[in-house]
Amino acid sequence: MKREGTGKIPLRVGAFILIFCILFLGLEKFCFDDRSLWPTWKTLQSKEGEKPDILILGNSNAYTTLNALYLSEAFEKNVQILASDSQIMPITLENYKVVSKYQNPKIIILEMTSIIFNTRDSLRNEQKGSAMVNFDGISNYWDKLRAVSSFFKPQDILESMFQLLRPSSSWSRFPYGLRKMKNERKQHNPYENLNMNGYMGKNTISHFEYSKYENIDEVLNSYLLEDADYFIPEYNEKALASFLELAENNGTEIWLFKSPNFRLRRKEIERIEELVAYSPAVSYVDDMTIDFKKIGLTEEDYYDVGHLNRRGAAKVTRYYADLIEERLGWEQKSGVFAYQDEQAEKLEDGRWKYTVYNEDPNTLYRFCLYHRETNTLADIQDFSNKNDYIFEEDILESNKYRLEVTMLPEDADYKETAVIAERGMRISFMVYNDSVIKL
Repeated sequence: MKREGTGKIPLRVGAFILIFCILFLGLEKFCFDDRSLWPTWKTLQSKEGEKPDILILGNSNAYTTLNALYLSEAFEKNVQILASDSQIMPITLENYKVVSKYQNPKIIILEMTSIIFNTRDSLRNEQKGSAMVNFDGISNYWDKLRAVSSFFKPQDILESMFQLLRPSSSWSRFPYGLRKMKNERKQHNPYENLNMNGYMGKNTISHFEYSKYENIDEVLNSYLLEDADYFIPEYNEKALASFLELAENNGTEIWLFKSPNFRLRRKEIERIEELVAYSPAVSYVDDMTIDFKKIGLTEEDYYDVGHLNRRGAAKVTRYYADLIEERLGWEQKSGVFAYQDEQAEKLEDGRWKYTVYNEDPNTLYRFCLYHRETNTLADIQDFSNKNDYIFEEDILESNKYRLEVTMLPEDADYKETAVIAERGMRISFMVYNDSVIKL
């Protein structure tokens, strides 16, 4: 005899599962609000959004080399960057598959170390949080499931899909929902900042002092060694072939560039050139390492031997902007600067020197010293190419004074007060988080 109510058990189980899923996803959304993700993911997954003119893909070598915000402002185009730590071609391919469902960039600039890196095992094990964080930006759960299933081991798929299942992971942004009650926001990655592209840190690690190389020229010679061993993983070569096929089908033009660092070997770049030689999608390949002197890079422009710091990124971005202008005929807007760095140092005579670094040598600087209490001018060093100011005391610790800097293009009519008011950009020294200045 059939027991009364047994026919409703499947309905009850189904209802329980549905309610559980709704509550689980709601809690996931509450704890891990997507505002703490890269804004690029949200922009690229909107069909109503502006189509990217250029999309930059890669790993930390991409986002510490090219400043997408500067390129956007300089050309008044839509330039986006989507890159994550240690990223390799299979992840880059999955990212592009998701993006191509919503947007079809005109040009993709791919940084080549993602083709060379042999980090799949570490990204599936001790560094898996880095790969998980990349996929966290995929908003459609079916897209995300397909992407993580193609890369992670089966036992890691659920953890990759839902951050609630990895609360012990240092890569999880848990608990955003609790922190936002205090008007705080924890970002999982110190380089993932809404106001910057690239490293937040501006300091140079003196890698050349403790490495086997005495200077940057020796590192370059090692990079160019003809008999150096090299290895490009087969999984990267296969993913690259699929990537180029998808780009060709989408009508997207591919530019490849190698960040001017010295971690890898020139032989590896030559192998990549062989792999892409017959792809109609690839129109340009550039190894900027061999041009690092032409770009104007020195040891002080490197965060370490594998990455540029913000000063170096500003130089390279300006160099690459000139290349874009030459190849595409886009005109750069005057008065947009990729801001580099600022420095305060105590001199031997006890005075203090304040220096502003800009990627454009044809920049005029004006330093104005103000009384804090009365907001009146105490001293002025008028417009010139001199990018430093010397004062008797530490202004940054002073309660009496504040220092402001105005930068203008050299060809600006800076003698006209109205022009300064209209075009000048006055910034308080020091500027920590602005990577681009518009005049």
